[in-house]
Amino acid sequence: MIRHPARHRLDWLPAATLVLATTLAPALRAEGPPDEGSVVGSFAETKMAYAARNWDAAESALRRMAELLSAPGMDSARTRALPAYYFYSAAVAFQKKDEERCREQLLRYFSTSPASDIDPGAYPKRFVRIFEATREKAAEAAPPAPADEIAGGVLPGFATRDLDAMAIPANTGDPAWADGPASALLTDSERRAFAALPDDDARRSFVSHFWAGLDPAVETADNEFQQEFYRRVQYAEATFSTETTRGSLTDRGRVLLTLGPPSYAARAPIRSSNDQMTVMRSTETIVVTTATGPRTIQVVNPKGAVPGGVEGEMEVWYYRGDRVPRGITFRELRFEFVTQRAYGQGVMQKEPRELLALRQAMALLRRATD
Repeated sequence: MIRHPARHRLDWLPAATLVLATTLAPALRAEGPPDEGSVVGSFAETKMAYAARNWDAAESALRRMAELLSAPGMDSARTRALPAYYFYSAAVAFQKKDEERCREQLLRYFSTSPASDIDPGAYPKRFVRIFEATREKAAEAAPPAPADEIAGGVLPGFATRDLDAMAIPANTGDPAWADGPASALLTDSERRAFAALPDDDARRSFVSHFWAGLDPAVETADNEFQQEFYRRVQYAEATFSTETTRGSLTDRGRVLLTLGPPSYAARAPIRSSNDQMTVMRSTETIVVTTATGPRTIQVVNPKGAVPGGVEGEMEVWYYRGDRVPRGITFRELRFEFVTQRAYGQGVMQKEPRELLALRQAMALLRRATD
């Protein structure tokens, strides 16, 4: 297993292929699904591309690594591989002149390895300065919410929204129950068991036992867990619903149902100048004839998007301190939701760390039923 003592040199990173091959790959071959072995291969590609200064290839390999780590059943590999993934993501972003992403990935790195050091002779001087400054920032207490935070540290109106008890769905034995909001809490085995039930009576009994198993105070008349769950459902339905998807089934709804409201949330516009494909579409290449022969030039494409225009919105939810349930691996979480034309509304960016945290949170919620 990759270890991160209080002080160590990061010169294991240039040799990280060896580290992962000797500590990660054997366990994957012995225990995990075949895809997990691909994590080692993707990381090896990243390391080789970085050494060759091929930043685009390194970025592509990291993207494949992230997709593999995001898959179900990858929790063990994800926990071990994330420190190296985040460090190399930061190093590649720095080389591609994206210091904002570099700092963001380093913050994620320090959430897994808070006291790590770096070999100042192995990396560019500015990257070393950014690394050290970001480590100090990560060690500080959580800063106050920014000026554009949402409503006093939580989602707008969530804290004051009361449960409408009459709107809690009746237990009718409907087969669609497992596809509704409660699906955020169901394990795969429970879904299969519910789908195999023969009639409404059996399904009603299943649902009753399901909620009873999550009741934190069986001696009281109310099921406080169920009430808080449906309070979140009702807020999500009212706030995040789209023309095609109920709010509780959207990405933001799922995070709210599982983790509750964030410490604070912020929104920012996504401008077309931040999207390389938009910039490319805004120009076109033409060939003109000059006195010295044909010449290729770039001109504005009148049908293309204009760089700098607002193309969408990024919403970020931050979970810190007591808003991160005890038992989750990480001290803070950062969920990004993108709303953009031809992309979707409130689409969660599938960072491996946050996906692992959601799975851990669901397991913590269900612990009472074990």
